[in-house]
Amino acid sequence: MKKQLLFIGLALAVSSTTFAQKKNVTDAALRINKLNLNGKYDSQLALANEAKSFIDLAAVNVETINDPNMHFYRAKTYLGLELLDVNNKIFIDTTFASCIEFKNLKYYAESFNELDKFDKVPENKSKSKLPDLKSYTLEQINLIYNKALDNFNDKKYLSSAQQFSVCANVLEILKIDGELYEDAKINFLVAINNHFQIDRANKPVELNFEYSKNILKCQMSNDLVLNTIDYGLELINRIQSSIEKTKSKLVSTTDPKEKTLKQQEIDSLVKERAELGLYCVNLLEQGVALDSGNKQLPYLQGYISFLLENYNLSFDYASKAFQIDNNYVEALYIMGLSKTNQAVILNNELLSIDWKNPKYNEVENAAKLKFSESLVPFEKMIAINPNSKDALDNLYRNNMKLGNIDKAQEYKKRLDALKN
Repeated sequence: MKKQLLFIGLALAVSSTTFAQKKNVTDAALRINKLNLNGKYDSQLALANEAKSFIDLAAVNVETINDPNMHFYRAKTYLGLELLDVNNKIFIDTTFASCIEFKNLKYYAESFNELDKFDKVPENKSKSKLPDLKSYTLEQINLIYNKALDNFNDKKYLSSAQQFSVCANVLEILKIDGELYEDAKINFLVAINNHFQIDRANKPVELNFEYSKNILKCQMSNDLVLNTIDYGLELINRIQSSIEKTKSKLVSTTDPKEKTLKQQEIDSLVKERAELGLYCVNLLEQGVALDSGNKQLPYLQGYISFLLENYNLSFDYASKAFQIDNNYVEALYIMGLSKTNQAVILNNELLSIDWKNPKYNEVENAAKLKFSESLVPFEKMIAINPNSKDALDNLYRNNMKLGNIDKAQEYKKRLDALKN
């Protein structure tokens, strides 16, 4: 008899635990079903957070972790938390940049995927919650999309971009790639570009650069890539200017301690420039993946690599741009300058080598080869544009370095004729 009572007690304990967990799902449902995105923000947020506190308990308990009802209300709860923010806040740069990852959607997606798996089992079809979740979600997304259009028309471009973006993200989770999804993605880009045009001149370049990088975490497009590169190049040029000024101070100072400090400052700036340049080159590579036929992307990779004095890379990237457009003189110019600068570096190296040293001839021949290789892109430039002063000047100088005096003078005459 005691043994029977013990089993009854255990059964009651298990039953009450299961009931408690199911009650958490019920308590969450009672609250999230009352959620109104257009209601008073503070009270609606409190309601959603209460639902979250109950559903989070149910989500980690073995009794309800696989319950489709739990996942249905968990998805609704986290969707509600995300949409409440984008529906009610007027975003500025800092808040927008911190919110674009839509962290709550991670949990919405988890529960949606669980319901999707449950729905694929034939015997579960009658108990499926997936159609209800899709219907509810689309209803909420349409509400947010319309609010985004209103904000766009009111020129609240950051808020509308946030709203268009969350719509696109949710529709992607739902695997809905129709007209609404495409419109949301396109409108996001239009809203962001409008913001850039209006706000760009009013913000420090550092803030615009960081802000633009954050936007790219949310949505990748070549327009946004090129906007970001504009800021990156401005920062690289600013760093380069600081390097040149510090080098000038280093040359003029005689104090050993001051020299050490200046050299450390230069080393730090060079490192900063290299890290920034690498980010920009890698970002452009993502742009190339989106549009391999865009000549501007590899050209900019070459240009930035040239600024960083990575002449092998600058030549290779510029060559890729030239392969896309055989009349791309800007790419040819980077190619020619890259070879020229490599030759100059080798020539400067000769100054520290005794001419009797066998290495002298080796380095000298390497320099001549680079000068010779530089002629090819410059000659292609004047074939496209016979009046290119940049190409003619480099052809004159580099032929002189190679001892091709007659050829050099020919280019000099053509250059002088253009100057007169």
